[in-house]
Amino acid sequence: AGTRTVPAVRWGVVAAAMVGVIGIGVLTVALRQARPGSRPAPPPRAEVKSADDVPLPAGAVARLAWDPLRIGHAMSALTADGKKVIAVAGGAVVHTFDAATGKLLDRRPLGNRRDINPEGWGLLLSADGSVAAVEDGSGSYHYTVWDLVTGKRLLERPGYGTIRTLSADGGSLAVIEYAQAKKEFAIRVYDLHTGVGRDAAYTGDSVMSHLWLTPDGKRVIARAQKEGGALICHDVAAAKELWALPSASLSASTTFSSDGRTVIVADMGAKERFRAIDVETGRPVEGLRFPPYKTFGFAAAAGVRLVLVPQQSGEVAVWDYRAGKELRRLRATARSFLTVFVFPAADGKTSLTVGDGLRRWNLETGEQIFGPVGEPVHYGAVHALAFESDGRLVSAAAGGEIRRWDVAAARPVGEPGRGSGAELWVTRAGLRTVNLVYAKAVLNVVDATGKTVGKVAVRDDAKSVGLQDWQYVLLADGRTALSYLPRSDGQKSTARVTVTDYVAGKSVSQVDVPLPGPFHYSPAFSQCGRWLAAGGQVFVVASGKSIWTPSAGEGWTLHPQMATKFSPGGRLLCGRVVPQSSTDKDDFDRGEHDVWEVASGARLTRFAAKHIGRIAFSPDNRTLAYVTGYGVHLIDLVTGKPLAEYEDSGVNCSNFMTGEAETLVFSPDGRTVATAHHDGSIMVWKVPQPDAVKLTKAERDAAWDDLAGGADLTKARLAIDRLARDPDAAVTVLTERFKPPAAPAEADIPLLIRALDSPAFADREKATRRLRDAGPKIESALREALKSATSEAKQRIDIVLEAFEASKRLPLTGEALRRVRTVEVLERVGSPAAKTLLRAWADQTAELYVAAEAQLALERLQLKDGWPDR
Repeated sequence: AGTRTVPAVRWGVVAAAMVGVIGIGVLTVALRQARPGSRPAPPPRAEVKSADDVPLPAGAVARLAWDPLRIGHAMSALTADGKKVIAVAGGAVVHTFDAATGKLLDRRPLGNRRDINPEGWGLLLSADGSVAAVEDGSGSYHYTVWDLVTGKRLLERPGYGTIRTLSADGGSLAVIEYAQAKKEFAIRVYDLHTGVGRDAAYTGDSVMSHLWLTPDGKRVIARAQKEGGALICHDVAAAKELWALPSASLSASTTFSSDGRTVIVADMGAKERFRAIDVETGRPVEGLRFPPYKTFGFAAAAGVRLVLVPQQSGEVAVWDYRAGKELRRLRATARSFLTVFVFPAADGKTSLTVGDGLRRWNLETGEQIFGPVGEPVHYGAVHALAFESDGRLVSAAAGGEIRRWDVAAARPVGEPGRGSGAELWVTRAGLRTVNLVYAKAVLNVVDATGKTVGKVAVRDDAKSVGLQDWQYVLLADGRTALSYLPRSDGQKSTARVTVTDYVAGKSVSQVDVPLPGPFHYSPAFSQCGRWLAAGGQVFVVASGKSIWTPSAGEGWTLHPQMATKFSPGGRLLCGRVVPQSSTDKDDFDRGEHDVWEVASGARLTRFAAKHIGRIAFSPDNRTLAYVTGYGVHLIDLVTGKPLAEYEDSGVNCSNFMTGEAETLVFSPDGRTVATAHHDGSIMVWKVPQPDAVKLTKAERDAAWDDLAGGADLTKARLAIDRLARDPDAAVTVLTERFKPPAAPAEADIPLLIRALDSPAFADREKATRRLRDAGPKIESALREALKSATSEAKQRIDIVLEAFEASKRLPLTGEALRRVRTVEVLERVGSPAAKTLLRAWADQTAELYVAAEAQLALERLQLKDGWPDR
């Protein structure tokens, strides 16, 4: 939403335990997506032939940092015939590889992902690769189960349930689901051949955090949190408890030997790190010796004598628990920070690992059968993207590496940078990332080499909700940060909004913004630094005053808690709207989004998209892009009609560890849009462009008249677009009709501030007037003077500051509105003549709002041009 959110560990977002013969597990991620109500026909999906000849998806112009074996976090399995490897990755993307060579044979999403979250909350894959289950999240716990051989949907459950485990043969699915008849939660096991569910147990007052099905699906083991924690085994058919063992640690996981007779409990939080238990009796299995590793990942049994234990070094230890010794280690990744998952084959002779890519190993020799070649460009998912002024794309990934890309050549350029955070900002001072130090409540601002160049500190207190809700954005000037920290005293809630000069390490302003209640409101700062959208309102950042409540029409309202998004210049705003009341549930589920013009407060268009993960405006405000589970969608904001849809699941829209980091970004010229993916790759997509126009004099005059229109926003936006697409005509008509007032004479500001205390009333009045005429550029000097001002001087400074604040009030009408829209035209033209006209308007103080708009437009053009001297 244009704002970065400090990541917080939340339920349903952390990767959960991996179980079964191959260590089947739950991978979790996060959020939203959908489509316009009317849309173009989807392009045909290209057939994937091989790893060496994989065509670009329709609409794509480049694929960067891609290796078919680097699939991100994924569940993987060897098929029963041993000929193929199946992997299901983030975004519910199914990959099929040749088991002998690792050649990619097919890549496709599971089903139509249009109305499904792009970030499924959970993924499961059976040990034989035949069945996959996907939990789609969004608060409804909707999940589907698929037969990967036939493509048939085996089960779909829209109710309250959380998928936990599949049996090794894909015949059974165990979930924690609400049992309406009992008015409590149940461990429910579905026969996927019939779709019939059977309640194996009821949870009562205990919380069940994990489930594991035995390979034959006849037993289910639950991790219960009652009485200090326990592992409880239930007979599924008889619905009875067979045995229970104490297990105090939430980190405990289980894995089964391939014959299903022994369950191995791995728990690095317990005194006894590994335990072998007879599945039928719950008694310890004697004579087995397990490793003494102090830290490890999710272990998985291979056959009836080996257990594979991921290490923090990125290696996987192969341990023979009958002989009681380590046989060898497998290098799953060269980076110790990556989580490694292991998926042994049923016969215990080979295993798959997923770390920095998919690898297959011979467990008897330790040799790699296949795997990625060379070092990856990115380790893990791409977390953020940004375009620099020269058109080069910059990417930041899970490993902290920062890469610059020549998109046309589809290759990285220059030496890798080193970031400390998951976000990127392009500023006048260079590329910036951030590093949050929780213990000190400090944000360190870091450059692309990893050097700290600034600091933002928050003074936390008893009213603060917590640093996990601290949100922030860096401005393009290379020294200013805006931050938002919710606070509550139990009766009223506010957000502390702070403007910080992080280079100097000092606070510029700090205000409290009122909020509707003690909830998370997904605020958004505009990139121009003026506006904050939160709780269904728009506030002035510097003063904290509410200036505008977006109207969604009679009976509708802007959702106060859903994310909003400003366009790059802060001229447009997009947000989710909902009925104020309705008896039709569909009214709340369609996912309507409105786009408003900020200056006029008028609504431009509405589109329906149920689960949006990311939204981006093009630099010229002509195109809106958004991501769903299906892929990328483009809307023409001038006509309100869809431009294009590009299918490609797997875009990284996760908020976990990335906040609202930008993974959908437009190029500076608006001709392409780039997406960042879970598998470490980047896609660059074509944005359809309108034809150039040549306006007649009558058309230029008509466009000038339409710029002042308040009743018909569509005509006004069309006039902006048509003038900008004929730069010569625009400059001609605007030079004639958009003449600025004379700029004020240069003034000695410190002298005028001192004159506010002059003994002569006339001198005080003159100083006040001249300070007001100097315009908002002296605001920081006035606020600094307030700290030591006398009562008389303080009163007069407040008068001047109030005049500056009044210039920011919205909405605008008539001539003021036309002038602001004219500034937008000149910024889009960007020619020397246009910049000259913008400078004249920026220097005048008769129209303060227009002066501010013109100055910000000039600064954006300077950033686009590489910040040349004025």
